[in-house]
Amino acid sequence: MIEAFYDSDNLSLTLMGHADYAPYGQDIVCAGVSTLVYTLINACRCEISGETVRVKDDRRLYDAVLQGLFMISEKFPKNLRVVPYRTDVCV
Repeated sequence: MIEAFYDSDNLSLTLMGHADYAPYGQDIVCAGVSTLVYTLINACRCEISGETVRVKDDRRLYDAVLQGLFMISEKFPKNLRVVPYRTDVCV
């Protein structure tokens, strides 16, 4: 399962895991998520640190990508989980 943690206040998105919908190279969930995130990275100024992308200048594109992730997670809830990043929880 891909887990996508977002922080709309800081325009950040952290993604981990693999969708496991199909084998590598055939996984449409992973491909959809990757396409959205690569579009975000290539279309605006971002900071990338490990699995985290922080958008510096384009809230509208960030919101659109986040909406796309929510749409994929609704269709494939066993393969993508999109949740707000929380600092009040220890993992």
